[in-house]
Amino acid sequence: MTQDPRTPYARPQEAGAPREAGRPQDARPHGVGPLDPPAVPLVLTPPEPVAPVRAEQAAGLVPVEDAVREEMVRRGGG
Repeated sequence: MTQDPRTPYARPQEAGAPREAGRPQDARPHGVGPLDPPAVPLVLTPPEPVAPVRAEQAAGLVPVEDAVREEMVRRGGG
Protein backbone atom coordinates (compact mmCIF):
# COMPACT_ATOMS: atom_id res chain seq x y z
CA MET A 1 0.00 0.00 0.00
CA THR A 2 1.48 3.39 -1.01
CA GLN A 3 1.27 6.73 0.81
CA ASP A 4 -0.30 9.79 -0.72
CA PRO A 5 2.68 11.76 -2.19
CA ARG A 6 1.05 15.10 -1.34
CA THR A 7 1.19 14.46 2.41
CA PRO A 8 4.02 12.00 3.11
CA TYR A 9 4.30 12.80 6.84
CA ALA A 10 0.74 13.81 7.62
CA ARG A 11 -1.11 12.02 10.38
CA PRO A 12 -4.61 12.63 11.69
CA GLN A 13 -4.98 14.78 14.78
CA GLU A 14 -6.46 12.97 17.72
CA ALA A 15 -9.27 14.82 19.45
CA GLY A 16 -8.12 13.99 22.97
CA ALA A 17 -4.37 14.38 22.42
CA PRO A 18 -2.58 17.04 24.48
CA ARG A 19 -1.05 19.95 22.66
CA GLU A 20 2.56 19.36 21.77
CA ALA A 21 3.95 22.87 22.18
CA GLY A 22 3.02 26.51 22.40
CA ARG A 23 1.28 28.78 24.85
CA PRO A 24 -1.84 27.78 26.73
CA GLN A 25 -5.10 28.62 25.04
CA ASP A 26 -5.88 31.35 27.57
CA ALA A 27 -2.57 33.21 27.12
CA ARG A 28 -3.01 36.83 26.09
CA PRO A 29 -1.17 37.54 22.83
CA HIS A 30 1.21 40.52 22.91
CA GLY A 31 0.09 41.65 26.35
CA VAL A 32 -3.24 43.06 25.22
CA GLY A 33 -6.01 43.14 27.75
CA PRO A 34 -7.48 44.66 30.87
CA LEU A 35 -4.56 43.57 33.10
CA ASP A 36 -2.09 45.90 31.44
CA PRO A 37 -1.26 49.21 33.16
CA PRO A 38 -3.20 52.21 31.86
CA ALA A 39 -1.57 54.06 29.01
CA VAL A 40 0.23 57.29 29.80
CA PRO A 41 -1.02 60.14 27.63
CA LEU A 42 1.63 61.50 25.33
CA VAL A 43 1.93 65.27 25.53
CA LEU A 44 3.67 66.90 22.61
CA THR A 45 5.03 70.39 22.98
CA PRO A 46 5.69 72.58 19.99
CA PRO A 47 9.36 72.93 19.13
CA GLU A 48 11.19 76.03 20.18
CA PRO A 49 11.45 78.48 17.29
CA VAL A 50 14.78 78.38 15.55
CA ALA A 51 16.69 81.64 15.39
CA PRO A 52 17.25 82.85 11.86
CA VAL A 53 20.79 82.43 10.60
CA ARG A 54 22.57 85.72 10.37
CA ALA A 55 24.30 86.55 7.11
CA GLU A 56 27.70 86.73 8.85
CA GLN A 57 27.17 83.33 10.44
CA ALA A 58 26.04 81.79 7.16
CA ALA A 59 29.14 83.15 5.46
CA GLY A 60 31.31 81.61 8.18
CA LEU A 61 32.53 84.95 9.49
CA VAL A 62 31.21 84.39 13.03
CA PRO A 63 32.24 81.23 14.91
CA VAL A 64 29.29 79.02 15.76
CA GLU A 65 30.11 79.03 19.48
CA ASP A 66 29.96 82.83 19.57
CA ALA A 67 26.64 82.84 17.73
CA VAL A 68 25.19 80.30 20.16
CA ARG A 69 26.46 82.26 23.15
CA GLU A 70 24.94 85.47 21.78
CA GLU A 71 21.63 83.72 21.19
CA MET A 72 21.59 82.35 24.75
CA VAL A 73 22.27 85.83 26.16
CA ARG A 74 19.57 87.26 23.93
CA ARG A 75 17.04 84.70 25.22
CA GLY A 76 18.06 85.37 28.81
CA GLY A 77 19.59 81.96 29.47
CA GLY A 78 23.23 82.91 29.65
